[in-house]
Amino acid sequence: MTTWSIDLLPYALQEVPDAQVFAGGDPGSWRTFAFYAVLLRSVDAVVLVDCGMDDPGPLNAGIEPVLGDRGLIRPLEGGSRIDVLLARHGLTVSNVDIVAFTHLHADHSFNAPLFPDARYLLSAEGWRRHLAQRESGSGVVCDPFFPDAAVQEVLAASHGSRLLLPENDGSPLDGLIVRHLGGHTHDSTGYVVDTEVGPVVIPGDVVWSADNLEFDVPVGSYVDLDECRAALAWTRTLGGTALPAHEIALMTVHPDGRVAGPRG
Repeated sequence: MTTWSIDLLPYALQEVPDAQVFAGGDPGSWRTFAFYAVLLRSVDAVVLVDCGMDDPGPLNAGIEPVLGDRGLIRPLEGGSRIDVLLARHGLTVSNVDIVAFTHLHADHSFNAPLFPDARYLLSAEGWRRHLAQRESGSGVVCDPFFPDAAVQEVLAASHGSRLLLPENDGSPLDGLIVRHLGGHTHDSTGYVVDTEVGPVVIPGDVVWSADNLEFDVPVGSYVDLDECRAALAWTRTLGGTALPAHEIALMTVHPDGRVAGPRG
């Protein structure tokens, strides 16, 4: 069985109201989110789960009318571009074999055009649902929240062999399982990664904070609340280590970014 190393690549912070973090949350209470790409490496492959957002400007333009200046996404000092983050691990964008998306929101997919030689990965059901929403013209999947350049890159990949679309619980690579979750967005996808410390669950934005799991409260930004509840149950049932998508405490728990794998 292949085991993977996992490194967090934090790149930005944002203040958000609890009403966004929790269904029924207090809009007057705020907390700090962190933003990550997640680097997976095995002896055979380099996978980047979510590829970050080098330029938060377009997304901030959509956020500011809703949350004001306080809610803007602010890049971390010391380098937040994905090429810089990869370089700290001795990698370039050309070393990434697969970019796996938890969903296609801008903070998870914006940098997709920077990886023209990589394959893309998303659950088959998630991609079908995303396309259905896009074709409906409902505006649910519009730019800048689903960035046009990134989505067009994935669409182009879907016409060849560059887009990997496993069905539920499929395993496109040994030690990596893919599951459609929905809930937060129609395309929300979760991953289970085999590591030397046991399974590590990357649930994407259906679990924003460790508190979503601890208190069993779904996220406040959703398209299907029942799917969000099912995703929480799935994450909890798997056991192992969960990586809530925007949990700032992960930066303290894993100060060097290493979640699993040898150090030094």
